[in-house]
Amino acid sequence: MRPDDLRQCFIQQKPIGDRLITCIKSNIKCCADSKYGPQIPKQDIRKIVSLTGEKLEEAKYKIIRNPTLQPIQKVLDAVIEIGKCVKDCTMEGGGLEECFERYTCQPCVHVNRMQGTVRRCIKHVGWRRAARELCNCTVEAGWKPVLCGHPTHFNVPNS
Repeated sequence: MRPDDLRQCFIQQKPIGDRLITCIKSNIKCCADSKYGPQIPKQDIRKIVSLTGEKLEEAKYKIIRNPTLQPIQKVLDAVIEIGKCVKDCTMEGGGLEECFERYTCQPCVHVNRMQGTVRRCIKHVGWRRAARELCNCTVEAGWKPVLCGHPTHFNVPNS
């Protein structure tokens, strides 16, 4: 396994991730149309993100205690590290925190609307192709033995 090569795989796909996040943020329509719209109680976004990270860590430890899942521990570690990076990038200036802190508003996300927006944005940015490229790149970076030793498990359909 070559961690630097794996890192490059994710760096190469960063523009797709950026476009996906921009698309979702632009189309989610989670703010009220006027200042007289529904008021959502202010939340500490950093605390929510930190708690989410803690829950992921707890889930990881429950999973690695299961002997049948121990072979994928390195994959879980990589996913946790990637998640931390995504969290840091999201919370940087221009991320979600800007909306919450700068404009002192909170999102009012409707689940059905969010799901539709995410689906449209995934299609718009070509996420499936990018996911396929990322999977192939991770295998080429030496992660094939960790990923069940069979690259076809990770092929993403073209459609």
